[in-house]
Order: sequence, then structure tokens, then C-alpha cells
Amino acid sequence: MSNKGIKPILILSLDVGFQKTGAALFELGPALDTLVHAETFTNDMDKSIGKVVHQDYSAAVTMFQKLTKFALDSHISGLVAELPSGGAQGGRANRCMGIATGMFSCLTCVLNVPFEIYLPHDVECLLGIELKPGDGAKMKKGERTAWKKSRLKYVALEDNPQFNKWPKTQALAEDSYDAAAAFSAARRAGNKSLYWKLKTQAVADFKSRPALPFEGVVNGPGQ
Repeated sequence: MSNKGIKPILILSLDVGFQKTGAALFELGPALDTLVHAETFTNDMDKSIGKVVHQDYSAAVTMFQKLTKFALDSHISGLVAELPSGGAQGGRANRCMGIATGMFSCLTCVLNVPFEIYLPHDVECLLGIELKPGDGAKMKKGERTAWKKSRLKYVALEDNPQFNKWPKTQALAEDSYDAAAAFSAARRAGNKSLYWKLKTQAVADFKSRPALPFEGVVNGPGQ
């Protein structure tokens, strides 16, 4: 919980995608960090309008508006994001990845807060869950994806055991798990990362806050 009179330091962690973007909002404390909200936003694509370019435009706008409103309403101090790495085999997949990256770029300009970008492989390596070449060769693509998703979910739940307000459906929850896992990766990224800069500020703010009545008193009156 934040202290009265001191602005809480909040990091919004995103798993950025075109159709769905997972979000996990964390409050940094002097010791522990608290996951305060997890949600997966969808783009509300309307396939009945115009051509594909019109559909993609409308979808990107709705996603951007949802993310911008949530971030502004939350008064975040920083942004961490896992962005798609690109290089998909299909043209449509590459287009969607490009749109998602552009959407995130615009988001950083509007929010004007410090941010940090990670690729999926960066997150996996920082969390120690990347597939070794020999292991990956034994799996089909779908099996590799399912294995990684299950490991990211495990990290998200393991690191946030008190949180129980994940999206209700598995299809939506998996993106918020990925967002929470991206935050866990940022926390493991070393003392020059954005997370640790904001964590240092959270500790300093805590130490400089006005003392609460009776704080630090061990013995009662007359003892």
C-alpha cells in the first residue's frame, strides 16, 4: 500500500499484440511489489467495414484508446513492454506485428514516461525458461508455444501468489500472465534497468515520508 501524501510508483507491464494486449499494473514498494490489476485488452475488430486496411485501422484505434485511457487513469511512472520480434512466416502475421509495434510507439509518445522494451526471447532468457536447441528440436511449433506459455503462466502465478483477479477465461488470462512475466523479467534485468531506477525512487520516497504516530515504538507507555 502507498503512504498517505506520497504518490505511488506504478509500472504498467504490457504483452503487446494486435488482436490482444495483456496488461499487468504493479505498485513498487520499499520491499515488496504488488500486482494491483491484470487485464487483457482486445481490439474490437469489425470485419463488416470497408477493406482490410479500414478494419486494421479501426482495430488499432480501439486498442490504442483502451491502453491510453487505462495508463493515464492509472498515473503510471514507467512502462515495460514485451514486443513481437517480427519475422513471422505469414504476411498477415508480420503486418499485425508491425501494427502492434507502431501502436506501442505512439503510446510512449502520448504517455511521456520512461519505458523499456523486451523481445520474447529476452524475457525467456531472463526468467531462465528458454528452450535449449536440443529440446526445441524435439517439439513441433505448437508444442513449443504451449510449453513457453505454461512456463510464463507459472512464473506469473509464482511471483504473485496473493493476486486472484486474473481475467476469467484462459484465452484472455494467458496474455495478462505474459505481461506479468515481462515485469518479472524486468526485475531480473540488472540494476541499470528501468525497474531498478524506479525501485530506488520508491525506497527513497518511503524513507522520506513523514513518520506515522507511534511508528517505531516497541514498548508501551511506562515500559
